[in-house]
Amino acid sequence: MNITENKEIKKKLIKLAIHKSTGRPKELADMLSVCERNLYRIIEAIKDEGIKIRYSRTLKTYIIE
Repeated sequence: MNITENKEIKKKLIKLAIHKSTGRPKELADMLSVCERNLYRIIEAIKDEGIKIRYSRTLKTYIIE
């Protein structure tokens, strides 16, 4: 995955999280065409940028606070 692809995946993930429609991690990884491990790395990178993203077990989706 190159830098441009990574940025696009981040944008998609953030948009989905804003709308609370990511689904579970496995579903999200499939939707973004990445493995779960890369998904977690991308989420950590988003957090490192100062964006507050977390997984809601109740809603079964990632959300941005």
